[in-house]
Amino acid sequence: MRWKFLRELHEIEIEFPPYPIYKSYILPYRHAGDKIVDVLEVTEENIENWRSMISNLKKFLRECIEYVADHGDRIDEVAKIELLNDLVVLFFKIPLVRELLPSIIPSPLKAYLFYRLLEEKFEEMKYGREDILERIYTFYDTIVRERFLETGVSRFFDEPKVYDLIERCWFEIPADTRPGLNTSGLIPHLITTAAITWTLATLEKLTREERAILVLAALLHDVGKPFKYHDHLDISVDICKWIIRDLIQPDILDKVTYLVKHHHIDTTDRLVEILKEADVRSSEIDRLQKQFRSLLMEEMENLAGKLGLSLEEFYEKMKTWEIWEEIHRQDPEAIRRLSQVFVIKIRDHLDNFLKVPDLGIQERGASRAEDHQRGILIGLVDIGSIQDFVTSTSELRSLAAASLVIDTVTMSYIPYMLQRSAYPDGPLPLANILYAAGGVIEFIVPETVKEEVEKVLGEVNISLSKHGVPVRWSFTSLLEDHSLTRRKLGENMSLTKYKMKELEYTIQLSTSREVRQVCKICYRRPIELGEYVDTPEGRKETCSTCRKLYAIGSEIHFRNRYESKILFEGLEVSPRDTFGFEWSEAGRSIIELISGHDKEELDSIAGGEVGYEYRNLAVIKLDGNLMGPFMASCISPTDAYERSARIDIALKKSIERACRDLVEAVRSTVRDDSEAGKLISQLKLGVIYAGGDDALLLMPSWTALGFILVVGREFPLNMGGARGLSIGLVVGKSKANLWGLI
Repeated sequence: MRWKFLRELHEIEIEFPPYPIYKSYILPYRHAGDKIVDVLEVTEENIENWRSMISNLKKFLRECIEYVADHGDRIDEVAKIELLNDLVVLFFKIPLVRELLPSIIPSPLKAYLFYRLLEEKFEEMKYGREDILERIYTFYDTIVRERFLETGVSRFFDEPKVYDLIERCWFEIPADTRPGLNTSGLIPHLITTAAITWTLATLEKLTREERAILVLAALLHDVGKPFKYHDHLDISVDICKWIIRDLIQPDILDKVTYLVKHHHIDTTDRLVEILKEADVRSSEIDRLQKQFRSLLMEEMENLAGKLGLSLEEFYEKMKTWEIWEEIHRQDPEAIRRLSQVFVIKIRDHLDNFLKVPDLGIQERGASRAEDHQRGILIGLVDIGSIQDFVTSTSELRSLAAASLVIDTVTMSYIPYMLQRSAYPDGPLPLANILYAAGGVIEFIVPETVKEEVEKVLGEVNISLSKHGVPVRWSFTSLLEDHSLTRRKLGENMSLTKYKMKELEYTIQLSTSREVRQVCKICYRRPIELGEYVDTPEGRKETCSTCRKLYAIGSEIHFRNRYESKILFEGLEVSPRDTFGFEWSEAGRSIIELISGHDKEELDSIAGGEVGYEYRNLAVIKLDGNLMGPFMASCISPTDAYERSARIDIALKKSIERACRDLVEAVRSTVRDDSEAGKLISQLKLGVIYAGGDDALLLMPSWTALGFILVVGREFPLNMGGARGLSIGLVVGKSKANLWGLI
């Protein structure tokens, strides 16, 4: 069958249902300045944002596939579909790993992109071949650095307008229009449906091609819904064709669009039935229908009475458009009111996100036996001892490197290795990796690949444990009750940690001096013969871990930033051009540059000129308040994704706003873009780490008070008033003991 092609995306008209559409928020949402809302009405502007996002998605996919064709080995059609699937998910997840002060340098998310685009180039990067720190150094220093500027696809990760656009679509487009059910987001629904689809297809032992086609259809099955919520199948087919028609063969396109067309229609087609089942399961675990009925029982009884229906009849008719049209006709504010009352009651039940959900309101017996029988598992990977690993060093370069290593392992290396665990039957789709940040990875797999997954994680654990970073994992069945799934997953993780003994280090005695010879950077591990680093303070004997971290911090973290181009507030800034000397010289004075010195001042101080002294440096530590119980109280996948993303985005947006205000103050005061560029360079170099709910930043001391005032105001607003931020500030000379300041 051949479908008529949609010529342009703008040809699709927006058609709203006969009642308003709302997106409701368990975590209050900041919208339009400082306004915090429980419920947001979906307007034409929101739908146009969706249209624009889809247009950018098509550009991203096309450029990635063209890059592979030009630079990679030829891939077969099935591998191309699998790559497209991962690229769609990667595009959707861009705002979830927002980069501070975007710059044209490699980052963990971009690292994953290169893993997938040039997969055959990374055979030497397989686990077990060499030390993981050496692999990360090699990856960033050679493969990515050499290839990075050849492609423009990474600009999608650096363009604030693009990730702001995707972010708004993620948080403002619901998967369902009914009160209570409109807490679910459409993008998370597409991703979880794709994950469950592949898992079911694998359990059904479908071919690799059939599974790849099913995942692509699942990722696009509701892509037209925002344009016409009440009848979206044909529009979803049209948009699906518009996005991928030039990227896959016509017969594959026919199969994908057939699945999209029929995913709500009764049929005997085996693939359609799998997609339908995955769609239903994704909806059941994400749309809070049981909680809605439990918490709003009185409101439902009143509505049923006004409509002349019994409560059971009303519940049955809740699935139809007509009942909500009638409710809206009788009371135009009813849908908004029900949506708002529901999320307020959910928050009250969770005690302002301090209490784990009470399974009583979630109908304890509701989990379906089929979930166990079908062998759908959710897995959790926990990278342990992160704080010790990151803070076990007295060198700033090593600290920055440790943070980069954890982010790279979490966001790109382990996800890529998990994907490979499903071979030879094709990769585990990126859609199945639900979350990967902050040392935590959640994923969905069929029970049939559990053994291979554990084998891969075991190899990663061996490699990371050598550096004091154990990797632990657990599994449980995917249940309809999301909070119960998370609770069981946590219990199993606790049991795993109890069973698996972490690698311990011992301090060895020197046979020649009979005194302890420990690393002069971490003061924990023994030095190793021939291992040392040349620091600005002189040569230091080190352990292997600290030597490798120092190299990553110096040559990858700081050097890449120093030689990069930073894109901020309409300016394109290069720290190397700003400060006027090469990294080989600048690397010895990086702290002084961050504190506000330039080359002339440093030369004057070195020459002993009167009137010159070292400037003050500010060290700022940010840490979110009560984030443990905040995440433990999640009650659905969308809720979990939104909360984890909102924390990370809230922190980074707050920092960006503070940086923007500082830069604008400089531009308006001195009216000199070169001074603004200097400040941008200092701020970028001073970001040691920032992600999740914590950050460590260095900056000129004069900027610190204004910076923390803005961050302290912005973060609670970005979190909808649900959580605040603890801020630590200390100031000292740039030549002071930095570790003492930290």
